[in-house]
Amino acid sequence: MTKRLLVSLIFMITILTGCSLPVDEAAEEAYETFEEIITAEPEETNFENDVLKAYIPKDFTTEEESENNIILSDSSITAVLFVNPHEDLLSQVAYETLMDSEEDPLYVKTMEQDDMFSYIVITEADKSLYDVTVGIGGVKLSTQMKARKITGYADEFATIVRSVTYDVIDTDK
Repeated sequence: MTKRLLVSLIFMITILTGCSLPVDEAAEEAYETFEEIITAEPEETNFENDVLKAYIPKDFTTEEESENNIILSDSSITAVLFVNPHEDLLSQVAYETLMDSEEDPLYVKTMEQDDMFSYIVITEADKSLYDVTVGIGGVKLSTQMKARKITGYADEFATIVRSVTYDVIDTDK
């Protein structure tokens, strides 16, 4: 059994047994999963539009598409996948814009590699919901969810953003 599958199974068992983690513990576990997937090879893409190619897990459906946004949903959540084709995978523009708009994020982790800048940011939306954003350079995926779901979705979100490929538009020409 691969390490990734084992981690996913452990997270799913945690969710199915109803164990509820505090948001900081859920965020840290989510980051561990995120880091593992971001540093691995991306999944083969199974979705394509005019701007991007991506891997979308089987349990997600594409609800709506616009030029740079794709609204994805499954039985529990709706998420927005955003791609800025003017920013490459090393760009920190989306991250900096997000951080400028957040007054007091609960959880922020970034990771820099030779070929990408990635991040996970969690903020409180209201008493029981959290805004969760994961991203790599000009790609980000955002949603709102309860703390107990953060860990379970970390692998899918990381897999999606890691898989995205797109042509960067050079505006300096």
